[in-house]
Amino acid sequence: MGKPATALVVSLVLAACKSEPGDESTGSGSDGSSTTTTSAATLEPTTAGPTTAEPTSTSTTSGDTETSTTGVDEALCADYCADVMTNCLDPQAQYPNADSCKRACASFPAGARGDVSGNSYACRRYHTDAAAMDAPTHCVHAGPGGGGACGDNCDGFCALAVSVCPGEHPSLDVCLATCAGFTDDEKFDVGDVAGDTLACRLYHLTVAATGETDAAVHCPHTLQDSPPCM
Repeated sequence: MGKPATALVVSLVLAACKSEPGDESTGSGSDGSSTTTTSAATLEPTTAGPTTAEPTSTSTTSGDTETSTTGVDEALCADYCADVMTNCLDPQAQYPNADSCKRACASFPAGARGDVSGNSYACRRYHTDAAAMDAPTHCVHAGPGGGGACGDNCDGFCALAVSVCPGEHPSLDVCLATCAGFTDDEKFDVGDVAGDTLACRLYHLTVAATGETDAAVHCPHTLQDSPPCM
C-alpha cells in the first residue's frame, strides 16, 4: 500500500475517534493547540439515615383476682377492737383485753361491707356500731361467737379455736363436732367463767387468745372435759 493510502486510513481512524462519546473531548485552545478535557463520573453520595426500631407494646391480661375471705387487715381489727370495747362494757363486755380481741378478729372471715348477718368481720363491725345505741341487743352479735346473728356461736368459737388451741382443736371439722355437744343456751359475755356451757368455754378461749402463756393454761378449758366449765 502506498503512502497516500496509508494517510487516508489514519485520517479515517482519527475521525472515528473524535465521533465516539466518551470521557475525553478534543478542541482547539486559544493558541490553536489541541486541548483534551476529561470528564469524571460523579457518584451521588448515598445517605443512610438512622434505623429506628418501631416500639413494640406488650399487653398482659390478668385473670380474675381472687379475694381472700380471711385475714382481716390489722388496722381494721384495731378499730373494731377499740370500738367494741368502748361500746360493750360490763355486763355486755365481749373480750377480756385488746390483745384477745385482735387475735379473734384475725380469725374472722372478712365478709362484705354492710353485712348484718353471717360469720364475718363485716357483720361484727355493723353490730359494734349498732351497740353504741343498744348494747344489750347488739354486743353479743359483735363479739367472738356472733350470737346467732353473725354466725352460730360454734362457727365463731371454732374459727378462733383452731388458730389459738390447735392441740385441742386440730381441725375445723373436729372442733365443730366437739362444739355441737356443748350447751348453748345463754348470751355470751366475759363474766361466763364457769358452768357447763359453750359460753364458759368461749370465755376461756378468748383468754387463751391473749398470748402463749394464757393459751397453755386456758386451752384445755375449751374441751368437753373442762374443770371450770363443768
